Amino acid sequence: MHRKKSIFIAMFLLAICVQAFPEKTPPQTTITCQGELNMDYEKNMAIFHKDVVVDDPRMKMTANEMTVYFESGTKTIQKVLAKGNVRFRKEEKSAKSEEAIYTEKDGKVVLTGHPMVKKGEDVITGDKITFYRDDSRMLVEPSAKLILYSTDQKSAQDQGWL
Repeated sequence: MHRKKSIFIAMFLLAICVQAFPEKTPPQTTITCQGELNMDYEKNMAIFHKDVVVDDPRMKMTANEMTVYFESGTKTIQKVLAKGNVRFRKEEKSAKSEEAIYTEKDGKVVLTGHPMVKKGEDVITGDKITFYRDDSRMLVEPSAKLILYSTDQKSAQDQGWL
């Protein structure tokens, strides 16, 4: 019974991730948690508890808890709220905060709770850091601080902070 439930949940989550990140070939995404997964079909949401890990070819994300909100009817992802020890990693780029909110409609990720973004040795901090997925831009407000380490060689593929 537990194995059937786990297989159903894995298939459901894979379908969610394919909708959230459409490409020519769907990414191989895995979401795991050490605690329980609570799904509320009436509220169109799922809550992952304890040591949540999203492993995707484009990045890895971890948090203590993650809540996913779906659009009624289509079940596409509207918003993801990650809480507690939130971490993102993509190659030499990483970010951390206490809370992150992702909204699909505008492709925005907002980091709060002592957010910090690193790219190599360079560091950005502020009270709130906002990434705009489709515009390859970032807003840091207030108390912004940028620490740059000089390097003679920058990669031609060096794009954005995350």
